[in-house]
Amino acid sequence: QGLDFNVVVSQESKCGKSYIETNDPNYIDTSCKSDYPSTSIWKPASYGAVRYYVDPRNFFTERYIFMFETLSFENALGDVYASAVRSVIKGTSFYKYHLGIGNDLGQIITNAGKNIGVSPIFIGSRILQEIGASSSLYNLYSGVYPGYEGYYNFYNYGVSDSCAVSSSPTVCGLEYAKSAGWYGLESAIQGGVQTLNNEWIKVGQNTRYLQKFNVSPTDSSKLYNHQYMTNIRAPYGEASTAYNSYRNADALNANFTFSI
Repeated sequence: QGLDFNVVVSQESKCGKSYIETNDPNYIDTSCKSDYPSTSIWKPASYGAVRYYVDPRNFFTERYIFMFETLSFENALGDVYASAVRSVIKGTSFYKYHLGIGNDLGQIITNAGKNIGVSPIFIGSRILQEIGASSSLYNLYSGVYPGYEGYYNFYNYGVSDSCAVSSSPTVCGLEYAKSAGWYGLESAIQGGVQTLNNEWIKVGQNTRYLQKFNVSPTDSSKLYNHQYMTNIRAPYGEASTAYNSYRNADALNANFTFSI
């Protein structure tokens, strides 16, 4: 894009654009009035913090370079994806629940990724981020909530703050799933992947880094906007998750594609 680095940092440092989980005053922009309560661990990220996390050169290591991994399905990794996805989600309540009733989410997620052309590791990591490891969103992943039997929402789509206040996270998420036609486990997981692909990957945000820092959009009007998360460490954390899953699957010697 030929962007000036200092301009990028300035844009990504705007109040409300980037937050960081810290109490260290060196990383907090005290001039920004945060939407989070004063007791929250989430604080507006300082200019210096953003400058560090937006600079790709700080993450050229074997582990953290995976924030620049392209999020497409790689045929060379086809044989290891399922086991790698299981390593990402195996300790979660939603994985254990489905395993207990005979559903292998590792394989189901891999199949969905292959059908749409999206990395199953990315899908598993994003589901974990949205559903969490605990059973707090059991109603969204179990498919047994009264009135919405057979519908699932592993991606938290439709669960906006306004909807959750007027209704509930369960009804918001399952109403979205029902309107989207996400009936059945495979249909729900693949439908979410299709949405991720259409709304993010296909519009140029095809790495974990670009989903936080949108500095290379296909639509120039979305420059510095349409960013999936405000947590400036999210690509850093998701890169570590991806690296660990590939390592656990003994797949680090495979051919990977990075976009930096």
